[in-house]
Amino acid sequence: MNDTLPIKTLDKIIRLRNTLDKISQISWSFSVLNKSHPVQTLTVEDADELTAAYERLIGEAKVLLN
Repeated sequence: MNDTLPIKTLDKIIRLRNTLDKISQISWSFSVLNKSHPVQTLTVEDADELTAAYERLIGEAKVLLN
């Protein structure tokens, strides 16, 4: 009896896990940025940089979801 997963199924599981790992990494990056740079403490320059960082993270998430 062969209990191993078919290659196609295993490949799909691996790709799904990789996607979820990337989403988790994006979430972790957001959390670090959010905790280390509270909105009420930002200068205008910091706010611009943080906005750009958030936009990059959102862009990465959109790529993963499409």
